[in-house]
Amino acid sequence: MKDTKESIIEGARIVFAQKGFRTTIKDIAKAAGLASPSLVFWYFKDKQQLLLEVASTASPLSHFENSGVFQPTVDPLEQLQTIGTAYLQIYSDPLERQILFQLIGNSAASLEIRQVLQQQVATVITHSITECIVRGQQSKEICSHLDPEFLGQSFFGTLYSLVTRWEVDGYLPWTPEALVRQLVTLLRCPHNDSVLSCDVS
Repeated sequence: MKDTKESIIEGARIVFAQKGFRTTIKDIAKAAGLASPSLVFWYFKDKQQLLLEVASTASPLSHFENSGVFQPTVDPLEQLQTIGTAYLQIYSDPLERQILFQLIGNSAASLEIRQVLQQQVATVITHSITECIVRGQQSKEICSHLDPEFLGQSFFGTLYSLVTRWEVDGYLPWTPEALVRQLVTLLRCPHNDSVLSCDVS
């Protein structure tokens, strides 16, 4: 059974997904099943602190960051397949997609929330996806003629664009596994001597 604070955070996630920063404490209290909105202030000093908590610990990216999919000992191509599939599976939930786009859309109004999102994205790309690509290039499984950070940004950016299409169209034409399998295939080294060098600086 959830405690009161967890119920408030979950209620805030649900209402924030619908209303963004227009969410009121009254809305959140109702979604959390509280008898009085004043109970929210036992745990959070104001709405801003509560929404920052949502961004920090209950946003889709925070769930992904803490999902345990990052295993540095796993084959890098298998790891990228796992990371990409897990990312798309999280956003298969319409609520998670709505929260993501509300956070991005409202981040201009809150420097703290923008910084949290930037840190989460940097962790996913720099410390996870790019690290896998570097290992794959070292083992000659992934093409080494492109900058690994560029490839990491491209991999993550493609996943994000697919989530955007999912939200706009309401569906994806392929399964998450098939999508990521094709994306990983694009990174594979062709194992021939005709690879051209490419400068993306």
